[in-house]
Amino acid sequence: MKKWLVCALALGVSPVSAQFTKPSFTGSWSVNPEKSTSENTLKETPGPDAPPAPQPAPPAKLVLMEKIEHRGSELKIIRFLQREKPLIMIYTTDGNENVNQMAGGASVQRSKSHWEGERLVTEWELLRDGVVFMHGKDVRWTSPDERRMFVHSTMEDSLSKSVVHTEWKKLPGLLLLQ
Repeated sequence: MKKWLVCALALGVSPVSAQFTKPSFTGSWSVNPEKSTSENTLKETPGPDAPPAPQPAPPAKLVLMEKIEHRGSELKIIRFLQREKPLIMIYTTDGNENVNQMAGGASVQRSKSHWEGERLVTEWELLRDGVVFMHGKDVRWTSPDERRMFVHSTMEDSLSKSVVHTEWKKLPGLLLLQ
């Protein structure tokens, strides 16, 4: 162990970073509903300056699949929902701010993503008319064989706090849907 540490330091490699490889999220993914959970807790009293709560998000069972293209520090996620056009979100994993239009331009998501070891952490805010109405954090990682992806999300609006854990199964081959 001591010899490995000396070699790693001599090569300029941090012993902590040497243990982690950043996974690739590239692929087409479907939700595994049996291993996904969500919990929503209503707040006792909303804050005095709280904006009105948004319409509830569609249940996870309405998400048909996600197609992810992960190249370098860019992550493009195309989410396919029932009865809606695909939602395309583009993130960078280098800590820079990203802005994505949502709901046909009615709202905007501002986010920053960074790596914590082998997990990608995205902190985000949803804005309507320039006012934040929801904020949250998503932590995304894969199984060692990259056949399963996990997303742990926490989100809060003026009326509730939610925690969602979604397990995704990688579909065989890369489906080219758009």
